[in-house]
Formats: sequence, structure tokens, C-alpha cells
Amino acid sequence: MKLLSTAIAFLGICMLFSVWILSNAISYSGDTFPSTISVHQPVNEQYELVVNDEWIYLYNKNNGQVWRKLNDSEAYDSWETVIHFRD
Repeated sequence: MKLLSTAIAFLGICMLFSVWILSNAISYSGDTFPSTISVHQPVNEQYELVVNDEWIYLYNKNNGQVWRKLNDSEAYDSWETVIHFRD
């Protein structure tokens, strides 16, 4: 009986320790991932692609038109117009 209670206590300590390590791993993982990722393209290109959080933005450098769509969207017709700078 004493061996069983010792084994249960040891198992509890191991579980607490593993939960503490997992919690630290989750809380510190946010520091290593960037919140904004930009794709740098050559200067002579007409479009610029910017990825921010869960959105993909496509910017037309000639006329100022901006489109966006969700990053996980696979449909080609899901682009929506965000703003047009020359209107």
C-alpha cells in the first residue's frame, strides 16, 4: 500500500513538471514567430505581395489598388478589393 501511494505521488509530480515545461514552451514560442512577413520583390515589378497575420495583400504599384484574401483560402475568386488610392 505504501508503494502504491509513493508511485501515485511520483506520478503526480511528474505530471506537474511536464505541464510546467509545456506551459513555458507555449508562452515562449510566441517570441520567435514574426507577426508580419513581407515579400520583397524587384523595383520594376508592378505588384507587391504582403502577408500580414492571416491575410494576403496584393498591391498594384501603378494605380494604388489593394486586394486581400485569407491566407488559408484556396479559391481564386476570393480576392476582395480593400482600397483604391487614386479614387
